[in-house]
Amino acid sequence: MSALSSFAVLAWDERAGEWQVVKRGLSTYAAANRWAVQFQARSMRACVRREPVMFPAAPQVAA
Repeated sequence: MSALSSFAVLAWDERAGEWQVVKRGLSTYAAANRWAVQFQARSMRACVRREPVMFPAAPQVAA
């Protein structure tokens, strides 16, 4: 499988204050989205990115 044809799931680590790759090498967006939904169901921020992973910006916190 080519790295450009796979997907990764990222979750926001509150303690570290950064995105962490929690699952790599998923062959379809739908499969990666199912993983992300599981994290979101536990009130965690999660997103899907195509590999190679480009990390999104940190969530904005209201002042």
